[in-house]
Amino acid sequence: DVSEQKLIENKLRESLKEKEILLQEVNHRVKNNLQVILSLFALQGESTNDPERIAMLSEIRLRIQSMAMIHEKIYKSERLGQINFQQYVKDLITEIFHTYRISSGSVRLTLEVAPVSLEINRAVPFALILNELTSNALKYAFTAKEKGNLSISLKLEKDKLLLLTVSDDGIGIPKKIKFSSTKTLGLRLVRVLTRQLNGKAELKENPYCKKSRGTMFVFRFPLE
Repeated sequence: DVSEQKLIENKLRESLKEKEILLQEVNHRVKNNLQVILSLFALQGESTNDPERIAMLSEIRLRIQSMAMIHEKIYKSERLGQINFQQYVKDLITEIFHTYRISSGSVRLTLEVAPVSLEINRAVPFALILNELTSNALKYAFTAKEKGNLSISLKLEKDKLLLLTVSDDGIGIPKKIKFSSTKTLGLRLVRVLTRQLNGKAELKENPYCKKSRGTMFVFRFPLE
């Protein structure tokens, strides 16, 4: 019966619309809750003069901010549950540079990001990995020089693999630090998130550096 078929189709459309509205509302509330937490960390940071505590609070704030930005992008996205990662990466890197008060005159950024969309269950851990790697480079790579270069590349390879490369021409990683076994919080977090995404990661000296050892992180994981 044609009328019954149309009735079923209308009910399905209404059900899908309700789910879309519900998901948007959930993302909106999560984003707002994360913003409240960020405000609390900001207040806590203003109440101390201890440089170590301030640095620790800034690192935590960036991790939360990277997740809050994901939910904000999804809330505004036209595609249900997916995020335009090309624009997100640009916004996140800008936020990280601002947090560490890095100017374009001191660190030259080269950013190449393919137009990729990710679902939230993959976008959040990947965003945290990108945050850790970029933050580490800005904090440690250029301590022995006034200026440096940071390159971030995200490409889509064959077989739906995403390739992230973060490299710098800084002082390089201390030889005693091994990515597979280091106990530093940031790299441990990267290892855990890499496994969560069923990815593979490699941390090595930058082969393109001539005057310094530099650092290169290469990370591959399936798009879906």
